[in-house]
Amino acid sequence: METFSETRRDFAGRTVLVVGGGQAAGGDPQLVGNGRAICLRLAQRGARVACADRDLEAARHTVDALEAQAPGAQHLALAADIGDPAQVRALFATLAEGGIVLAALVLNAGISDRRPLAEVTPESWDAILGVNLRGHLLCAQAALPAMQHGGAIVFVSSLAALMPAGRNPAYESSKAALSALCRAVALEGHGRDIRANIVRAGLIDTPMGRAHDVGADVA
Repeated sequence: METFSETRRDFAGRTVLVVGGGQAAGGDPQLVGNGRAICLRLAQRGARVACADRDLEAARHTVDALEAQAPGAQHLALAADIGDPAQVRALFATLAEGGIVLAALVLNAGISDRRPLAEVTPESWDAILGVNLRGHLLCAQAALPAMQHGGAIVFVSSLAALMPAGRNPAYESSKAALSALCRAVALEGHGRDIRANIVRAGLIDTPMGRAHDVGADVA
């Protein structure tokens, strides 16, 4: 297994934006969410990480963890609720104003209210898809024109996209639709060699994974 000192530095000099990279303080200190784990691994590979989360304090906790791992690195904590189009625009405007050109974008944000089919309302459906699908679209739209030639966009989906075992149709539908969005983004980015890929994660022991059993609304 690679140690930090042995890890390749193939992201050195590159900035990667991770949307949904924050993790709230409290709970089991040994428990690491997917977003924070992604940020930590990218930083180990030499990346400058821009960690965006709807909770700025959560993003700051992740950046603190990155700086503890490698003191002196200049990572960024940013606030953005991608369910709000205005906040998506503000997020990418902040990056542009800072002269930051992205090498990659990881879209890890996601929420779930655990409503079974009979309890889904138009409002609850729109809230879930507004973050898990529309928010990803808006981020990809904003990132593509300004991203480095040869960059990459990664959509984090779920095995819930393929099976209804969780009886959580809004969440499952939002994750399934990411596949079509990913294909559209890959086609759009083809001319500048910008790749788009999707990762379907299974149930992992993370704060959201544990909330799977208690019906919490989490990101």
